[in-house]
Amino acid sequence: MELTTYAPKLINIDLTAVADFDKAAVFVDSVTKSRLSYWTDGRHIYWRTTKLNAVPPYFFVFNTIFAKDDKHCFMQNEILNHADVNSFRALNYCFAKDHQFAWCLGGRFRRYDIETFEVCDDGFNKNLMCTTFCFSDGSTMAGVVYISSGYAKDRHQVYCYDHVGKVKVMKIADPQTFVSCNNGKFGKDNRYVYYYHHVIKKADPRTWKLLDAKEGYSCDSKHAFRFKTCFENVDIETLSICEFTAKDGEVIKLLKDKNGLFGLDGSRITEDEVQQI
Repeated sequence: MELTTYAPKLINIDLTAVADFDKAAVFVDSVTKSRLSYWTDGRHIYWRTTKLNAVPPYFFVFNTIFAKDDKHCFMQNEILNHADVNSFRALNYCFAKDHQFAWCLGGRFRRYDIETFEVCDDGFNKNLMCTTFCFSDGSTMAGVVYISSGYAKDRHQVYCYDHVGKVKVMKIADPQTFVSCNNGKFGKDNRYVYYYHHVIKKADPRTWKLLDAKEGYSCDSKHAFRFKTCFENVDIETLSICEFTAKDGEVIKLLKDKNGLFGLDGSRITEDEVQQI
């Protein structure tokens, strides 16, 4: 997987006249429905409101995270020290590499084998991407935001970036059989199922399936799970997801089998108790 480059969007605007960058409609790409990160006024290159030490004619963008010109490689508004311009490329919305090193938002990290280093998914949390942009003129637009999160691997190790801190090396994961669910949160190999870099204990990867990625519900042939919490004594054959409306109007999704409902922590709960939430 590799992203092609494109020129930054030319915006004829005086940045000092923009009262609120995030509420200016001109800084939203009407095609991708996402906020522009890299752009140019024709004289300078910007990442959002930060002027970069970059040359417009030679500046190319991979996505909202990574870019480069003829001298430097960038991750958002930071120059990546020691990055090789000629071999540098973004792999997805989470990871980038050159012929020596690999990067994500957590910084440059120690990978085992750069030649076989590859990403396993699109590199963003797909459950958190939908949003609504509110502009200063009172208008709104449905859009998307890319929150970096996902998996990568080489022939020796599997790596996880969960948008917090540094990349985590998943030492017990098998890179030969590891696959990502491509939602930025779940993956599995021939031995374990993972929620980010955590093993979901008791989950059998041979029969495991994801039921609701946003709520974290999944099951195998014997157990049900919410994120990495195992629900015991579940009748899998009659398992379903039920929706309830809380007092504040929020919709709550709960697991249910023939014996009743499960609370969010895996304990049994009655419908009367649900109404008190």
